[in-house]
Amino acid sequence: MLLAVVNANLCFCIIDVGAYGRGSDGGTLRESAFGHAIQEGTLGVPPHAIIPGAEDLRPLPHTFVGDEAFPLRRHLMCPYPGRNLCRRRRMFNYRMSQARMVVEQAFGVLAARFRIY
Repeated sequence: MLLAVVNANLCFCIIDVGAYGRGSDGGTLRESAFGHAIQEGTLGVPPHAIIPGAEDLRPLPHTFVGDEAFPLRRHLMCPYPGRNLCRRRRMFNYRMSQARMVVEQAFGVLAARFRIY
């Protein structure tokens, strides 16, 4: 199993390889060096910052985006579970899926370039 952090420019910033495929995504994250660093606060996540173009908002935290298989953590955002969600939660989940598409695109580029994965 492969865990990866990809930035908005489709660059792999962090990868963690080595877990067996039959484990859960949440369990794999918990046991990985990346997961330990998130839990212990040693990963070096930047401090809260103002988002350009949204200066009227308070500083917002840097977060990682995961799918529904990952647990909700301080620096890990996940979609709302379930099917019968209110409009606001459905919209949030849609926007989360758009953010996760960056990771899918990065793996697509990787697979096309090296013909692996």
